[in-house]
Parts: sequence; C-alpha cells; structure tokens
Amino acid sequence: MNVFLVILISFSAEKIIKNVEDLLRGNTSQGTYTMILERPDFKREVRFKFWDKRKGDKSLIFVLYPKKDRGVSYLKIKNSLWMYIPKVKKTIKIPPSMMLNSWMGSDFTNDDITRESSISEDYNAKILEQKKDTVILELKPKQDRAVVWDKIVFRVLLPNMPLSAVYYNEKNEPVRKVVFSEVKKFGERKLPSKMSAIPLKKEGHKTILILEDVKFDIPLSDKIFTIENLESLVKKIR
Repeated sequence: MNVFLVILISFSAEKIIKNVEDLLRGNTSQGTYTMILERPDFKREVRFKFWDKRKGDKSLIFVLYPKKDRGVSYLKIKNSLWMYIPKVKKTIKIPPSMMLNSWMGSDFTNDDITRESSISEDYNAKILEQKKDTVILELKPKQDRAVVWDKIVFRVLLPNMPLSAVYYNEKNEPVRKVVFSEVKKFGERKLPSKMSAIPLKKEGHKTILILEDVKFDIPLSDKIFTIENLESLVKKIR
C-alpha cells in the first residue's frame, strides 16, 4: 500500500485538525509575539506577551510595545472578553459581536489573538483533497457554536504542520489568507514561527505575527486569568 495512503487512513479529518491545534497551542502556552502591520503608506510594530490555558478556555494578552499602548491587556474566559486600558484605569467588556473586529488595527481579529474559537472543537472537518503527504481540509461551524467564520479551508502537511488557511464569510467569499512559515524548534517542539495574514480585498495590506519565544505545557495558575490580575499586570511586567 502507498505510504501516503497509509498516513491518510491513520488520520481522520478531525484528528488532523486536532493535531494542528495541539501543535500550535499545547495544553498551555506562554510566550511573546512581535506583530508587524504593513500598509501601503506605513508600517507599525506591536509586541505582546500571552498566556493560554486550553482546558479552562482562558487566555491573557499584555501589550509591551509601542510605549503608548503598553499595558493594554485582554482577558478571555470562555465566551467572555475584557479589555483593560491603563491610561484611564478602566476595564471594559467586549461584546461577542466585536470578535471579528481588527485587533490593534491589524489583519488578525480579536477572535484570532484571544483564541476565542477552537478549530478542533467549534468546527466539523472533512478532507477535500490529498496530494502525497499534504491534505486540504474544509472546516464548517458546528450547529451549536457561535463562530466568526462561515468556512475555513486548511492546507496541512501531515501529520500536524499547518501550511495555510483561507477564511470565508457568510456569503462563501474568501476574505483572508493566513500563511504559516519559518518552522523553528521551541523546546522539543517544531512549529511555524511566522504567520502572515493577507486580506484578499485590500491591496498592500498584510500583518505578520512572529513567535519570539514560547513554553508549552507548563503550569499556569487560574489566578493569572482574573480581572484583578489583568488590572495589576502593568505594575508587574517591566
């Protein structure tokens, strides 16, 4: 039997997409991203720290740079999202209707950065095509899940390496493409260190996420993921 057919038989569509999410997120993760926004007339850089706890469906984001945005933080607990604005010392709750909104003016959404949606839990997956060891998957939302995309088409190098993803709106129109590249080793894990989000209807627009450092499957206390901690991080992180 062809070795690539054996590989495909060993992995269902659901298993493949779970493998992808396991690779990118682990059970927990903590690290730093640099985000570069490219526009026709300017370029801007944002750096932020993140904490992610999949089991409790919790995440925390802390903006490090630029200086004017330092301390802006986001806390996600299940379906609830809060934003802390240090200049006015105020925490606001972000409604679900804003999850598709741009995060910090980028081509990534609030949903992307805070990981509101889980590609393995919120979508049904099926295999559209296989070419040797590369598989194209179609992800459609499960009936009981409120997600921001009507369809995602993933291209994956088996067993778990994401190559690209195209995101579709409710009109079945492709809106954005994300390209995964520059595989690097972080601890014992190899994964793409660069994600490039390219809007398909905005010429000259691109946002690049560069994973600077990350630790996976480390203990993360639930005390990290509280509004009290959200509001005090600016004093703790130098």
